[in-house]
Amino acid sequence: VDTPAKFHVETFAAGKGNVDVIVINPKGQREKCDVDICNDKNQTYDCTYYPTMEGQYKVIVKFAGQEVPKSPFSPYI
Repeated sequence: VDTPAKFHVETFAAGKGNVDVIVINPKGQREKCDVDICNDKNQTYDCTYYPTMEGQYKVIVKFAGQEVPKSPFSPYI
């Protein structure tokens, strides 16, 4: 809790589009997630959010408006 949770999204084989991330905390409230594009050949995005409570989170990752395979993810914080 209050420690950055980070993950990466690679889009090199996905074509053109943007990455959007929605983070839902255990109480069902949306939390902020920073999404920063890396300037690399793999078209990687660094994503960081700061969990505010312990419990099961829901992380929805979208590329070009569509959920990526295996999304939503369910990390336990």
